Amino acid sequence: MISARLKYWTGTGLGSGLLPKAPGTWGSLFSLIPASITLHFLGWPGLVILLAMFLASGFWSAGWFETTHGKDPSIFVMDEWAGQVLPLFIIPLYPEINPILLVTFSFLLFRLFDITKPLGIDSIQNLPGAAGVMLDDILAGLYALGTLFFVIFIYYTFF
Repeated sequence: MISARLKYWTGTGLGSGLLPKAPGTWGSLFSLIPASITLHFLGWPGLVILLAMFLASGFWSAGWFETTHGKDPSIFVMDEWAGQVLPLFIIPLYPEINPILLVTFSFLLFRLFDITKPLGIDSIQNLPGAAGVMLDDILAGLYALGTLFFVIFIYYTFF
């Protein structure tokens, strides 16, 4: 019973996935709080640890959510928490850029890739079990990180 409750609160991103309308967006937004605090105080090593915690929590609770709530339920947002952390790894690479600007674009790009599911994200979502639930958001986070890196590289190279 305690394990089920813990999986429920973990998977819903401490309840952020329970907010009405667009739970994935709320989950992504709420994940920025612990990620930003961690990045500020512990830098990228702390962000690596936080990502590992979100991934472990997500894989641990995703199967239970699918069993109790159906395939990839919208209230499960630990996948968004994990995916949203990835584009934040750009921040330590460019300390001269306003971090609030980078967090904002990280959020917007992650949500764009997570919602539209281009370039194989949609097919990864069809993997069975926790892998399908978690890995599409990880890929969306990697695409957001790559896009940010590319845009910044182009800016510094040509402007």
